[in-house]
Amino acid sequence: EYIREQVEEAKGMPSKEAMVRRLHFCQWTDAESTWITRDIWEKAEDNIQIEDFYGEACYGGLDLSFTTDLTALALVFKRADIHYLFLFFWKPKQGLREAEKKDGLEYKIWADQGFLELTEGKVIKLGPIAHKLAWVQDNFDLKNIAFDKYRHKELAESLSDLGFEIPM
Repeated sequence: EYIREQVEEAKGMPSKEAMVRRLHFCQWTDAESTWITRDIWEKAEDNIQIEDFYGEACYGGLDLSFTTDLTALALVFKRADIHYLFLFFWKPKQGLREAEKKDGLEYKIWADQGFLELTEGKVIKLGPIAHKLAWVQDNFDLKNIAFDKYRHKELAESLSDLGFEIPM
């Protein structure tokens, strides 16, 4: 009866599912705690490319950084009841090995695989981010970009130099 109750509770609470699987059924799980079930994740996983969304409406989120953090751009597209998310990341090239050691992450491999763009020098240059935003505005129906105010004036200048005004 106890296990039945645990299973029923886990059905409505993905964060508990991994614990129930591990402790009561001796099943390996990907994480100690999750907020989305593997079944849902696998249904959502698809081999799509951002180019599949040319001309479609999108919304973005931008978090700029300077030297040690990643700069990130997220773009969201909605088709029917499904949201599609594409992420872009930047980090300075200089000091990358030290950052890998400090953070315990493989930035160079991510860059080689195309998941991380490296900018020249010690700080993240805003030119590549401005170029990416200009590309987004040219290829999609960009509705708005939410952003952290850090370095936003610098970015606006870079965009202006390219002849772009992004809805932010």
